[in-house]
Amino acid sequence: MVILFDAEKGIPRAIIDASAVTALRTAAASAVATDVLARSDAETLGIMGYGEQAGAHLRALPHVRRFLKIMIWGRDAERAQKMAEQFSAELSVRIEAVEHADRAVEADVLCTTTSASEPIVHGRWLRAGQHLNVAGSSVPSTSEVDVEVLVRSRVFVDFMDSALALGGDIRNALASGDINRSHILGSIGDVLIGAVIGRTSDSDVTLFKSLGMISLDLVTCAFLFKQAEALNRGQIIAW
Repeated sequence: MVILFDAEKGIPRAIIDASAVTALRTAAASAVATDVLARSDAETLGIMGYGEQAGAHLRALPHVRRFLKIMIWGRDAERAQKMAEQFSAELSVRIEAVEHADRAVEADVLCTTTSASEPIVHGRWLRAGQHLNVAGSSVPSTSEVDVEVLVRSRVFVDFMDSALALGGDIRNALASGDINRSHILGSIGDVLIGAVIGRTSDSDVTLFKSLGMISLDLVTCAFLFKQAEALNRGQIIAW
C-alpha cells in the first residue's frame, strides 16, 4: 500500500493500492516521454507484455498520439490474444496479437512492459524514426533490450541516479564500453524545460528508460485522492 499524508499536519489522508499507483504513474511517464520524443506522425504502437503495465500503457499512450494500429506480443500467445480482444473493444482501435517479437518492434512507438531477464528487443530490428519506452525489467541483473539498442538510440531517463544504479540495459552497455556516460543525454524533465534537445530529426531513434521516482508516486496519489473526493469513491475510515 501507499499512504498519503497531509503535508502540513502529517495526518494520513489516504491508503491506496500500490500496484495500481505504480501502473498508472509508469504509463503516464511513458506517455509524457512519447509526447516529447516520438514523431508527430507516429501511427502504430507496439506493446510487449500483457500484464497490468501493458494494460496501463494501452490506455495512456493514445492520449498523446492517434494510433491507427496496435500490436501486442508476449511469450504466451493465448494471453496476448485475450488482451488484444479486450482492448480492441475498449479503445475502438485495431489491435493485433503478433506471434513473433520482431513484429511488435516494427511499430512507430514501442513499449516494453515485461519482466524479461534477457533482451527481447534487438538493435538489428530497429528502424529510423522509432521511439521506445523501456519500462519493464528494473533491477541491474535484467534487461529487456540489447546493447545495440542503446548504441543506436538517443537515450533519456526519468532519474539519472536510478538509471545508472538499477537500469540493467544501461549498465550492460556501459560495462561493455559500447557507450559512455555522455551517451545518456538527460532526463525527460530536462527535455520538458528545454535544457536538453529530445528528437533532432525524423530519423532519430529515441529511447526512454523508466525506473520510477517517488515524486511520480506522490503526484499520482494526490490526483487519485482528489478524484476520489470529487467522485465520492472509496471508503471513509474514522481514525
